[in-house]
Amino acid sequence: MGTNLTIRHLAPYLPYGLKILNGKIQYDLIGVMPYKTITKSFEDEFRLIVKSEDNAMDEFPLDKHTQIIFRPLSDLTKEIEVNGQIIKPIDYISTSLKDSQQIMRRVAHELPLDTLEYWKIQRLAELHFDFQNLIKENLAIDFNSLK
Repeated sequence: MGTNLTIRHLAPYLPYGLKILNGKIQYDLIGVMPYKTITKSFEDEFRLIVKSEDNAMDEFPLDKHTQIIFRPLSDLTKEIEVNGQIIKPIDYISTSLKDSQQIMRRVAHELPLDTLEYWKIQRLAELHFDFQNLIKENLAIDFNSLK
């Protein structure tokens, strides 16, 4: 992966209401739009359409100042609040205790999660987990560091 956040990094998460940090201000991501004429490459410039806490709409480029707020995979075993419910994410993305253990072994050994079924990756995206190692690459912010 390159040194900048791209639309390819964001694409799996777009349906799930991401939080964006631009400078020191936090926004809700509403959508994305191409900034220039679309070419064959998805690496063209994009603008993010965002909403601030006071419901003001804004847009800015997807660039080095933009960071997505993600949960690290180490939070899979922690209880988190989702839509007013407390869940343990590993239980939400696994089918059995054995499955949970296999996933957590991959996480502990920092192995890629590309062996997971598609629905599990979708659930990781839905819960805003960093399955692409963007936090480690300084392209995203750890949710826990904002508290």
